[in-house]
Amino acid sequence: MATILGIGGTASIGRDDRFFAVSSLVMASVVVAGFGTQFAMGRSSFAAPPIVHLHAVVFMGWVAIYVTQNWLAAAGRLDLHRRLGWIAAVWAAAMVVLGTLLTVMMVRRGAVPFFFQPV
Repeated sequence: MATILGIGGTASIGRDDRFFAVSSLVMASVVVAGFGTQFAMGRSSFAAPPIVHLHAVVFMGWVAIYVTQNWLAAAGRLDLHRRLGWIAAVWAAAMVVLGTLLTVMMVRRGAVPFFFQPV
């Protein structure tokens, strides 16, 4: 995002910040609609192992952090944006660990998404 350092070290927000904020909402809507569609079609259920649900919560939390980061920057709250950035760094590390554990577990079970199943 474009920021311009003004007099006294204050940042002014560029015009593209609103574009990124709105784009983040569109992206989040597509993610929610995509997974909602899978649930509505019966391809997903709450009967999955707990680690799958933890994966869902953590990865949707990442989407929430992304949207929040964009809106904080667009609102000029760069102090909060930076503070949340440190939380996002730790969150990203948790995503890598959780994603790896879940992938290994699903491979061991022989479980694959419906679009990878042989015809």
